[in-house]
Amino acid sequence: MGTNHKRIWSYLITTFLISWISWGIIILSNRFGYMAAGSVLYDVFVAIGGAGTAVSIIILKFKWKEFRNFRDMLKYVFWSEKLPFAFVVVALAFLWRFAIVFLFSPHGNIVPLYSLFVSLPYAATFSGGFEELGWRGFLQPELEKKLPFPIATLLTGIIWSCWHIPLFFIKGSSQSAINFMFFVFFIVVTSFTLAIIFRLTKNVFACALFHGWANVSFAIFAIQPSTSIIIAFSAEILLTIVIYMILVRRKQIIADNPRSAEHKRREAKRKIPPSPPQKSI
Repeated sequence: MGTNHKRIWSYLITTFLISWISWGIIILSNRFGYMAAGSVLYDVFVAIGGAGTAVSIIILKFKWKEFRNFRDMLKYVFWSEKLPFAFVVVALAFLWRFAIVFLFSPHGNIVPLYSLFVSLPYAATFSGGFEELGWRGFLQPELEKKLPFPIATLLTGIIWSCWHIPLFFIKGSSQSAINFMFFVFFIVVTSFTLAIIFRLTKNVFACALFHGWANVSFAIFAIQPSTSIIIAFSAEILLTIVIYMILVRRKQIIADNPRSAEHKRREAKRKIPPSPPQKSI
């Protein structure tokens, strides 16, 4: 088994253990009448489970010597060579997702629209967005080392969906009132969008912001399965694939440009070392 596989399995096992044990305690307690939704212990264990993906990757990166201190962790989350561009990308993604839920939600918003912005800071950090340290910050890039982008993104979305399974058995959780197959579809769609955001920005925080926005908009518009919403979300997946193909083509054009640094690096690798001079007779 290669190093890449070991890293992925270490991350997944640690993440699922933290999250599923925490949420499993709630499920077991519910059976005996304890930890009702809204109680302090309920909220604590839900939060611990939700933080599993971030906590596990932080622990592992310190173990792998990729984090030496708190500053390295902050850099992992917030740093990007394209920071201004990252916020432009996120803003466009915000508008796209808002347009979908606003235009195609059968019930409209069930709470005032300003709640989107009021709830976003919490959603982008402690309620969802924190997960992006693991899903897009680590898992997606690691899978892309071995798999094509669409397959890696689909697999990330399926794993991410499965990670939520215990929440469907917890009374009072938002997942307990959602159709599971539609939830998986929604997660896979969001996985494609987040994968493109990360590919464009290389910024975990940008993904955290959109993750929070997706969660909040889903709740505020009470998204339910419908033909129109499924078509709209399918169009979102197609759009991300088109963007990916454009990025790949652009990279190829740059690499083929004799003046580009990428072309020079590629040619340097191909260059055959000169033959040693022949001795004169």
